[in-house]
Amino acid sequence: MPRNGGLLATGTRVTGTVLTVEDGQKASQRRIQARYPVQDGRELTLWALIPDGAHPAVGDQVPVVYDPADPSRAVVDGYDTWTTFATEAGATG
Repeated sequence: MPRNGGLLATGTRVTGTVLTVEDGQKASQRRIQARYPVQDGRELTLWALIPDGAHPAVGDQVPVVYDPADPSRAVVDGYDTWTTFATEAGATG
C-alpha cells in the first residue's frame, strides 16, 4: 500500500492553491508549496515533490487530501508529499 494510501482513501478532499514552485536540477529539489482550506476556516500549507512530467505554476489548483481529525496531516494527490504535516498559512517558524 502506498505510504499515503489510507489518507487518500478516507481523508477530506479540498482544492489547494500552489504558492511556490521550486524547480531544482535534482528530482528531490523539484517541489511545490500549496495552501489549502480546512473545515474550521483556517488555511494550512504543505510541501510536495513535483512528479515527473508535471509543470505546476504559482496559482494552479491542486487536489489536497487531509485527515479531518488532524488537518495538518495532508497530501497533494498525485504528488509525493515528503512532509505530511502542514503548517498554518502565514505562520513563521
